[in-house]
Amino acid sequence: MKERVFLKNIIKVVFSNLTVLGLSFLINLILPIFLEIADYGYYQKFILYASYLGIFMIGYNDGINIRFASFSENTVNKPLIRMFFRVAVIWCCVLTSIAVCIVLFLPLDKIDTIVYLALAIEITLFNVNGFFTHINQIMERFNLYSIGQMLSKIAFLLFTSLALIFKQGNYILILALYLLSNLILLTFNLFTSKQYSILKGCNIKDHKEEIQKNIKIGLWVMLSSLLYMFILTYPKIMIEKMFSINQFSYFSYAISLLSICSQLFIALSVVLFPMVKKLDIKKINFTKDTISKLLFYLGAALMLAYYPIFFFVKFIIVKYSPLLEYLLFIFPLIIYQARLGVVIITFFKTINKVKELFISELCFLIISVLGSLLAFYLTKNIFSIIISFICFIILGTLVMQFILNKIGHWKNKWYEYLDIAYVFLFIILNWQLQIYIALPIYISYITIMYIVLRKDIKALFLNFKRKKI
Repeated sequence: MKERVFLKNIIKVVFSNLTVLGLSFLINLILPIFLEIADYGYYQKFILYASYLGIFMIGYNDGINIRFASFSENTVNKPLIRMFFRVAVIWCCVLTSIAVCIVLFLPLDKIDTIVYLALAIEITLFNVNGFFTHINQIMERFNLYSIGQMLSKIAFLLFTSLALIFKQGNYILILALYLLSNLILLTFNLFTSKQYSILKGCNIKDHKEEIQKNIKIGLWVMLSSLLYMFILTYPKIMIEKMFSINQFSYFSYAISLLSICSQLFIALSVVLFPMVKKLDIKKINFTKDTISKLLFYLGAALMLAYYPIFFFVKFIIVKYSPLLEYLLFIFPLIIYQARLGVVIITFFKTINKVKELFISELCFLIISVLGSLLAFYLTKNIFSIIISFICFIILGTLVMQFILNKIGHWKNKWYEYLDIAYVFLFIILNWQLQIYIALPIYISYITIMYIVLRKDIKALFLNFKRKKI
């Protein structure tokens, strides 16, 4: 029964994420075409720093997820959850008020003032919506999660399209519409989750220890998530600080195009943790191996997305063509971001080794940042930052995979490490050959690989079909 639910949940979230993929593609098609390069850069600056706003919850939402992941809608203490919601709202509103006052007081230029004011408002929208995301994960209400994500994207796409049609597009209006879309998502969450939010809950004063437990348990998870985010985004921060807004805009757009291709892996990460948390240790190991193998085979095919993106930028979004100089080298980030987020971080949390995960990520991050800074110091160009970044991502992911297996007393499997073979081939082919020659060669390679490993692929398919995962 659990296995059938797992598959249904994956299908729901994959469908949602495929829809979000299409909507994200349209957004990334419309905004760069109609916005000035600098305006798009200011919008991406907001998106970059908004991804770190979860730090203001100091692990509160993550603690709720971990503590109640094994509960169901019938067994969870709903009045207690409603009290947690009130605390989250009060805390976020106080933080937003303080942040607005600080921004208005600081001697910032007009652009930074507007961006940071938007971020101050987003503190509440981001984190309260994050509360509902965790609740929907815990209660396995993935249909509501899916609808909410689609609703937010549709609203933002509709608003921005209308604004740009009437030639009102600039970064100020786009930021306002982004916040409005998240407000609509918050309204949807409140309406569909009354039993976890606006109904009467427990008294806050009588349950201070419960609040402290959430923070204590979730703090390491939050710090780990923050480090994971920083590992993936520190090149954007370096480029935003060290180069022009146009250069930052080019690089941000390249990363946005990659994120469109990773929606399937995001779907897996959303569904996976609350499911594997309920499994016994043997089943956890089997699930880890199965998901790792799935990533290996999907990753090889997903690299083909590089080619339509290349032609899309080269012939349609021509003003962003400078990003083609390094798009090839950052494209493997899709695979290693998925392996880090879907497998490594998920299963570190599943076996309650969050502190070990944090230490591993911290070492990974320090080495990566120092390496990138050294590369920039020696060359003073973006290309060196990007090359060092992807090299450290690959190396760090392989090392963290090894550490996870060692801590979990699991055997190392070839498919957890050998995606580096087709990644290396992909880069060499497209770097040294014309794209029209590299494409058929790479397709031939993965076709032969799939034929040689067809029995293994069939066994993987049967595991899903027979609901062994």
